Amino acid sequence: MTPGNSIGSGKCVDDSHRDPSDEPVDERTIVHWVPDFPLYAARCDNEVPEGPLALVDQHGVYVCDRQARHVGVRRGMKRRQAQSLCPAMHIMPADDDRYARYFEDFVADVDSISAGIELLRPGLIAVK
Repeated sequence: MTPGNSIGSGKCVDDSHRDPSDEPVDERTIVHWVPDFPLYAARCDNEVPEGPLALVDQHGVYVCDRQARHVGVRRGMKRRQAQSLCPAMHIMPADDDRYARYFEDFVADVDSISAGIELLRPGLIAVK
């Protein structure tokens, strides 16, 4: 057994890395998610008519708004099936660069009041 280590109840506790003040360190992380952020960015970047909106990629619906979800449109659904459920829905291509561009402003605002921000992806940040 090395100095600074203690063994009790079958557990090895390493005291060599203990904070010198012997006070527990309380670190919390807040994760902020804006689930429909791609829709917000699309509406800001383009003149989108009022009504249901879906953004699609090569796999189908990438994200859709509340009006589209209300009639059964879901993420991952094929475009044709989504349009059959909601014929009035406006369809736009998904654009990751657009989301990142608009989310940078949000991150800058949060960064001005809090340090330790980690951008996980557009629409999702962690704040320590």
